[in-house]
Amino acid sequence: MMNYVKRALRATGLVLLFVPAVLPSNNTNRWIPILERPESYVFQKRSHLTASFMYTAGSTADKRSGGKVGIPELWGKYDLKDVINSYLQVNTGLSNPVFAVTGSHALEHKSMMFKLAGKIETVGLLLDGQYNLGWQNLWVGARLPVMSLRNAVRYDFNQEQSAQILSPQEKLGHTAQQLAALSQQRADKIRRSTHDSLGFSSNQFTKNGFGDLDVYIRWHKSFDHALLARTIDTALQSGVLIPTGIGMDHAIPGSIPAASDGHWGMYGDWVTGVELKQDLTVGLMLGFTHLFSHTKERRIAIGNEPTIFSALTGRVRVDPGFSFKCSPYLELGNLTDGLDFQARYSYFRHEDDNWRDERVDKTIKSYLQGDESLIASKKGLTRWRAHYVSLALRYDTAVAMEKIMFAPRFFISYDMPMNGSAFAKVHAVQLGAELQF
Repeated sequence: MMNYVKRALRATGLVLLFVPAVLPSNNTNRWIPILERPESYVFQKRSHLTASFMYTAGSTADKRSGGKVGIPELWGKYDLKDVINSYLQVNTGLSNPVFAVTGSHALEHKSMMFKLAGKIETVGLLLDGQYNLGWQNLWVGARLPVMSLRNAVRYDFNQEQSAQILSPQEKLGHTAQQLAALSQQRADKIRRSTHDSLGFSSNQFTKNGFGDLDVYIRWHKSFDHALLARTIDTALQSGVLIPTGIGMDHAIPGSIPAASDGHWGMYGDWVTGVELKQDLTVGLMLGFTHLFSHTKERRIAIGNEPTIFSALTGRVRVDPGFSFKCSPYLELGNLTDGLDFQARYSYFRHEDDNWRDERVDKTIKSYLQGDESLIASKKGLTRWRAHYVSLALRYDTAVAMEKIMFAPRFFISYDMPMNGSAFAKVHAVQLGAELQF
């Protein structure tokens, strides 16, 4: 066994000589994982079309300091006091929603914290076509997800972290459970009134559409009995991400983007597979992505309120941070005729996004014209990292049966989120078929 490990390390190190630099990956979305399959880069000989059913679901997120939070809380903690302050600064001269609901000024400027819970669910197809040019080991291809995306937000009043919102007279004659229910009702009534004033249309986001279109070119080369390995497959792929994906809707706080939220991008990947002996392969995927800056109408925070709940809207330019991926894998071939198993670990990291206020009229100041510590805090919320473990089975009919039309390959994969920081823990399943021609 040690000999195989030594072979893997030596061969992988030498194969790295083929790579001038670490190239990009197109996984830049922390809400919906659509992970690439290593075998779609290497071990391919013929042109093919792939269609896979995909399903993703998740209801929790890892927060930056450790522990779990609701997915909407990745934008920051929700204090209704901060949201109301934002509303009053944009709508000067209007009455405080607290007074409009309660008829009293007693609760104005008092903290009313809410825990935010949410669930992301997508169902769709992932389409991928690759064509072997038959020249200089070059391939061209395109990849497009088609999906139905659903997301929702639930608000639970956090009495422990909030000011008392019931007067001493209102508390008389009630049990602790009844007081908690009364507090929830009052706080939620104020919250709903505030959200109506902000123009929020729903707590649920449902959208049918696409992810980003990925158009790419790839160089692929195989080496037989090289560098102490049975075979070495290596591929360099570079592509353009065209922003065809579902974007955020600033009228729905629970909305999330299906891809890059309007940003064009370019990426490249390097993938290698080293077959140590027959049916035993180790490999590695490396990458990073560059998304170009994009300006559009967004909500932009004034103070401590989460950006998606701010009353201020305007043109904002976002310059996305650097994204990096590292994914080693192990493949066991021919468990039975044509059946292969793959286990893979993936690490994703996305650095800070830079926001710029592009409004012409900046009479109402956003947080970007405020305190540097607040700017740094908001910027830090855009940084995230994620760890995934993926398990997959692939069945190649060309191995098990002779002369079958299109030599279809069938596969199923499961991507399981592990610990990370500031990312939605969304599980993903793919079930697909690949037709060769």
